[in-house]
Amino acid sequence: MSSNHYEKEFKREVFSNEQLRNQTFECCTFKNCSFINADFYGTIFEDCDFDTCDFSQAKLHEIALRNVKFVSCKMIGLTFESINPFRSKFGFEKTILDYSSFYNLALTTVTFSECSQIGCDFSGANLSKVNFKESILTDAVFNQTNLTDTDFRTAQGFRINPILNKLKGAKFVKENVLGLLLDFNIKIE
Repeated sequence: MSSNHYEKEFKREVFSNEQLRNQTFECCTFKNCSFINADFYGTIFEDCDFDTCDFSQAKLHEIALRNVKFVSCKMIGLTFESINPFRSKFGFEKTILDYSSFYNLALTTVTFSECSQIGCDFSGANLSKVNFKESILTDAVFNQTNLTDTDFRTAQGFRINPILNKLKGAKFVKENVLGLLLDFNIKIE
């Protein structure tokens, strides 16, 4: 595969277990593609859309995600902390991100809408002003995480210790605020 791709559409392509290193994809769309266990070292995605693609266990070391959208994708067990942060901007909608790690990342421009984020690690991340719209955060780890002005009003299943995380201005509703008290072994009736 050539190293530069501009305004291309990829449909039902299988890139599983392939080396897609140091390539550039600009203004491309990917539909129903498989990237299982693919290696994206140093690859740049700019102004790209992924729809119903499977990235499970893909290697994202030094990948650049610039204005990239993932819709209805499967992205289980990914380590986003190794991405290239320069001009990084990406969003997820109806995407499965279970057991992925966002450790120590600045994610203030990231969007999560109707995502499954079971067991995700957000330790040390800056999630200020992020909206977890209708996202499932069961067993997600928040430790030393900046959650300033973060919106959890429609999120479910989260467990956040207010002592270990910055929560100034974070938004909750009465129905889900118990996720802030679970670490204190308080009995509420």
